[in-house]
Amino acid sequence: MRLLSFEKVSKDKVLYAHANRVLHLETNPSNACALVQKHGNQDVWINPPHIL
Repeated sequence: MRLLSFEKVSKDKVLYAHANRVLHLETNPSNACALVQKHGNQDVWINPPHIL
């Protein structure tokens, strides 16, 4: 799942709240998916949590 870019999220409180909610919803290891966010000219990849 692709999040809005860091630049957009850091400048708008509503977009930040939306991105934060998506991040929170993707913390459940049983159904989370990887998240990708553009930061400058690079992408940051966040893997889902490991099932213990």
